[in-house]
Amino acid sequence: MLDMIYAKECLLFASDYPHWDFDSPKLAFPKLAKDYHERIFYSNAAELYGLVTHGKADE
Repeated sequence: MLDMIYAKECLLFASDYPHWDFDSPKLAFPKLAKDYHERIFYSNAAELYGLVTHGKADE
């Protein structure tokens, strides 16, 4: 299903922390493959907001 919605390219994790009903990443995605985890929890947001990815500034 994650492949069908292009999760590696467009899905960003949002926990709603610090509210009492936030979603813990460990419970929301308990068995997520490493490549999906990296993209969903960091790289997709970094690319969207033009942040540094893997030690390099995007140009």
